[in-house]
Amino acid sequence: MRILGLSAFSRSAAAALVEEGQVRAAVREDRLARTTDDTLWPLRALNSCLQVAEVTLADVDLVVFHEKPFLKFARLVRDSLATWPASRQATLGTLPAWLEDGLVPNLVLERETGIASHCVFLKQHLAHAASAFLVSPFEEAAILCLDGAGEEASASWGIGQGNRVHLRQEQRFPNSLGFLVQAVASYLGLPRRGGEEVLVDLSRAGAPSHLEGLRRLVNVQEDGSLQVDQTHLPFRAGGRLYSSAFVRTFGPPRPTDQVFEPRHLDMAASLQALLEEVTLVMARHVARQTGSKNLCLAGGVARNSALGTRILEEGVFDDCFIPPAPGTDGAALGAALAVGCARGASRPAPLQDPFLGPSWTAAHVRRVLTNAGRTFRDPAPASLPDTLARLLEEHGALGWLEGRVEFSSQALGSRGILVDPSRPEILDRVQRRLGSCRPVAGAGLALPEDRPGDWFELDRPSPFGMLSPNPRGPTRDRCRALLAGQARVPVTTINPRLRPVLAETLESLGRNRGCPIAALLPLQRHGEPLACRPEEALEICHRAGLTCLMAEGLLAELPDLPPASPAPQDGAHEH
Repeated sequence: MRILGLSAFSRSAAAALVEEGQVRAAVREDRLARTTDDTLWPLRALNSCLQVAEVTLADVDLVVFHEKPFLKFARLVRDSLATWPASRQATLGTLPAWLEDGLVPNLVLERETGIASHCVFLKQHLAHAASAFLVSPFEEAAILCLDGAGEEASASWGIGQGNRVHLRQEQRFPNSLGFLVQAVASYLGLPRRGGEEVLVDLSRAGAPSHLEGLRRLVNVQEDGSLQVDQTHLPFRAGGRLYSSAFVRTFGPPRPTDQVFEPRHLDMAASLQALLEEVTLVMARHVARQTGSKNLCLAGGVARNSALGTRILEEGVFDDCFIPPAPGTDGAALGAALAVGCARGASRPAPLQDPFLGPSWTAAHVRRVLTNAGRTFRDPAPASLPDTLARLLEEHGALGWLEGRVEFSSQALGSRGILVDPSRPEILDRVQRRLGSCRPVAGAGLALPEDRPGDWFELDRPSPFGMLSPNPRGPTRDRCRALLAGQARVPVTTINPRLRPVLAETLESLGRNRGCPIAALLPLQRHGEPLACRPEEALEICHRAGLTCLMAEGLLAELPDLPPASPAPQDGAHEH
């Protein structure tokens, strides 16, 4: 059976193709469309998945959408009526799109492709749960989903056994951790796209001095259920997510062009502390109810790598699996897997390979570099890792493009920028040239997956960058550009079977300098999707001021840029 999963009308829209229970392809639409639209339709992602499998839509047995649109629309109508006239502007802004396309994505699919497909719809949190459990290494596990809002659920928990997922309880919107994160991001003047990741970065520089104030707005019970104060956080109205009462309590919001003040950093740190507190309460309740020692964490909030880390550190569960795409993008894959397993397909092998998107050949890369007038060379494969390690030591940073695109919202080793983490001036220069307001925004650390415990308090691989363990002393000293004091950043362990060149480059770096760790930045300009095609990678590396790009085994030399324009003030974004 061949099943296509789709998550549609979202900035995280995606497509995933599953054949006989095996994942063939999965990719986010924004990486192909090169747009940050909040209502993306995954036509390019759909076509990419079909091209990878060398089939057409007519060869697909079933199309599964990641949510039930009529249930979601009913909730939006109820919320609109309950909060009218405050909801008037938001309702008038979204209603036409819902009536034209949102209620009937199956008809949109037929209109866009000319093919009438057999379509079914799955509840969003069931798709989230399946996206984590069905590709996990566990035969049995508890499941916790945390996001903004599905049709009605904003959090849910259940259990996975064999090839089945059962959700037992849910928390309903507007009591939502995901919307709380969006509200604080908006209050701090962060962009809709990527604001959550910037919040985590900001939290490392602040102190949780507003934690008690936020606790008064989010009442958490022992069973993990919560009540959000709608006077301060009017989520149901659909407009601005924080009210004038919130502003009176915490002070004026930050304009996007204003520097970050200490109180802004403290608000981010307070939100992070609250998220960790609430997640731990929920996880403990789920552990008591299920008796399981394993946890699968899913939903957009699960992208916050500190949450799974805290759950493990506190001993709530013995093991925790978070997929590389826990949000709406991954729900496309979860929807396809859940329906496939329910109809008799085998459960896929545990997911180790997040590189599920399209790829481009070395011949194509040669044409791109030649057409761009770039000088390049083709070193012998055996000498390539040592050459790359030497270039990284000499220049401090280099671009990286290898193999299929990762199915994730962060860099995992397919498209990225490697930076020497002991040289903060280079990290700062690269980030500011790419328009980021914070020197470490989006950055993590990459190291070979063998012996991660030598460098971090980490006793397991972290292939999807979903854990933020404490660094050990030598790591903090050598990675001072990212690890100020006790700060944590996401850690990605590189599998030598999946990314041999990158793993061997890090090993060579370790032999030369005693530390096999490099900072791994997303290959993207601030506010844009991650790079996908070689053309985009080349342009971003040029903008970042890099002098070298490794692309499918070729080493491209990039001319130096003129001095960068004045960097934006800390907190000011370039557009």
